[in-house]
Amino acid sequence: MPEPLEEWLRPHFDPSVGRPFLFYVAYGKTPDDFAISRSRYKFGGVPDGLEISAYGPTSSPETVDDFRTGYLWDRLRDEDEKLAGEIGVQDQCLIIRGTLDDAPNLNYLRDVTGLVEWMFDSGIVAVFDPQAFRWWSKTNWHQQLFEAGQSGLHSHVSILQSDESNGTWLHTRGMRKFGRPDLSVRHVPAPSVKDAASLINRFIEFQALGGVIEDGKAIRVSGLPEGMTCRLGGDVDDPDFNNTHAEIVWPRG
Repeated sequence: MPEPLEEWLRPHFDPSVGRPFLFYVAYGKTPDDFAISRSRYKFGGVPDGLEISAYGPTSSPETVDDFRTGYLWDRLRDEDEKLAGEIGVQDQCLIIRGTLDDAPNLNYLRDVTGLVEWMFDSGIVAVFDPQAFRWWSKTNWHQQLFEAGQSGLHSHVSILQSDESNGTWLHTRGMRKFGRPDLSVRHVPAPSVKDAASLINRFIEFQALGGVIEDGKAIRVSGLPEGMTCRLGGDVDDPDFNNTHAEIVWPRG
């Protein structure tokens, strides 16, 4: 029998109406076969519900260019010209996409993290995560996701920050990978931004490990103002999240 893999358990698991959704675009040569070492890549198999589709010169070549446009692509070219250059010359990509069952473990995410690690070792040069608004190089994927294992769950989610006329807006992208709503808090005063980010990180971990936020639940955390609540809303068509979200209502004062 094969050696058992480490289970990524969710100690706060409570069945949710949401279902995990994964979506990655891997740029580079399509592997010749999918003979993946179970022990080396911590890979238990392609999760049920996940599909891997190849695109290239003879198969919908326009798909290869679909993600090499727009703000996120332009930002990558500004921040990492070398990686963008490597992606720009690729004429093939793989799309990893699917909706999975909500479960008391994150083994599906462990398996996909290992799958992409193997793809990097097999010739891809970068992975785009449109849910978290992030491009991954081989080194960053290995260090922050694969090598970190379950302790790297926060790296699967991005916290975005933007200025508003009456404070700062913090919100996440990527929680749909866990079948849970993204998080948003508006009108945060400048002195409280660090504390608000810490609160969001606590909710990321709670939900990633299976917790479910109750609509209208009061938030009581030392150092944060009284009267904060969570309101659930939104849907996957909301461009700010591509997901439902929990609005953490910051008291106005």
